[in-house]
Amino acid sequence: MKIIAHIENDFPAKFGIPRQSGLVSLPSRILFEPPYRNPDALRGLETFSHL
Repeated sequence: MKIIAHIENDFPAKFGIPRQSGLVSLPSRILFEPPYRNPDALRGLETFSHL
């Protein structure tokens, strides 16, 4: 599999992420690798939050 993106947040490892994500308010970002950083791919999608 090719890595196309990774997530950036303050959790040190995936095992530190709470199962009930609604209990924690921590912003995260999805960072796409350079070949996949095409803004047109996300055109039409609305920004939303689960909070």
